[in-house]
Amino acid sequence: MKHTLITALFVGALTISVAPAAAKKSDRDPAEVLAEADQNGDGTITWAEVVTMREGLFARIDRNGDGYADDRDRPRGAFGRRYDEKLTELRSRFDVNSDGRISHAEFVDAPSPAFEAGDFDGDNALSPDEMAALRSMRAASNSQ
Repeated sequence: MKHTLITALFVGALTISVAPAAAKKSDRDPAEVLAEADQNGDGTITWAEVVTMREGLFARIDRNGDGYADDRDRPRGAFGRRYDEKLTELRSRFDVNSDGRISHAEFVDAPSPAFEAGDFDGDNALSPDEMAALRSMRAASNSQ
């Protein structure tokens, strides 16, 4: 259970941060992950909802609650190796100051190329139509 949760959290965090065209076929669909941020269920995902989702993800990744995702949050045993792999991936995207750890601000305030790619009208919200277009972009990139 812990292994599944850690993997899901890291996959979610990585997917939120990648553009649809750059996402691997094995990654979760960025639109699917963004849709999980729709807290009020209205079909529109606002940037504020994405930030709230990131806040929750970071709280789970920062297991010791010190405001940083780093080696000190590593679970024991076999889960630790998977954590190390995913933390390395996250560092490459979120560790802006290259200090070897990801701060709360680096994680929560990071840009989201997937969100930005789908926000065609620039209103900091993804409408149902924009979400559909984002999914179509993903499907087109996977078929190439």
